[in-house]
Amino acid sequence: MRGRARRTIATLAVALTALTATATSSQAATTTVSGTVNCNGARTIYTTVRYMQTPVRTELYLSQAAGGVHSGYDMRIGTYIVATGGYHEAWFEGADRYGALQAGNNYVSNTRFRLGAKMDQASSGACSNSWGGTLYY
Repeated sequence: MRGRARRTIATLAVALTALTATATSSQAATTTVSGTVNCNGARTIYTTVRYMQTPVRTELYLSQAAGGVHSGYDMRIGTYIVATGGYHEAWFEGADRYGALQAGNNYVSNTRFRLGAKMDQASSGACSNSWGGTLYY
């Protein structure tokens, strides 16, 4: 029985080590991002090029959403892959939300990407076109 308990404890220790060794957003690069979008709903691709640190997943916490009273504050924000022109996006239903901009697309570390954003619907009146959040990549 003692041998079995030791093996169980050893197995648990190995499992916990494997769990803490996987990539998490705390191991990813983190930066504050912000931008402005077109009130007509057209996508804006920003010029800043970033390099994926954890290519399995790129996430964003949207703290401020662009939008308007009549169009709502839903946004689509994504990653534009420089080398291939591929685009992956997430839909944010207003601010104070997390979203995966790309996940499981099998990119390698240092893949270059730029952010893109747009309001989900064109504004039919005055709009606040500023957005911001925290990017984990």
